Amino acid sequence: MTPCAFWPTRPREQPTTIGNSAPALIVGATGDTATPYPGQRAMHRALTGSRMITLNGAYRHGVYAAEGNTCVDTKVTRYLLDGVLPGQNLTRNRPPA
Repeated sequence: MTPCAFWPTRPREQPTTIGNSAPALIVGATGDTATPYPGQRAMHRALTGSRMITLNGAYRHGVYAAEGNTCVDTKVTRYLLDGVLPGQNLTRNRPPA
């Protein structure tokens, strides 16, 4: 249930339909406050054939090339250059500060 369910007016447009025809890579952090982790996981489920890379313990919106995690950076760079998704979903831990 979302707050929108209680608004006194009807939406002006239909809800956005999520779908894809190309492989998608979802990259996120468990502590992202802009896109909370449950929403990231829901997007991953909605995109057919997608893969998800999660940086556990990171508290920022963009982790690629910002957190210094070699595994995350390598997998994302490969996807951006060659369109190759990781073979499976990956979760890596951010080292303690």
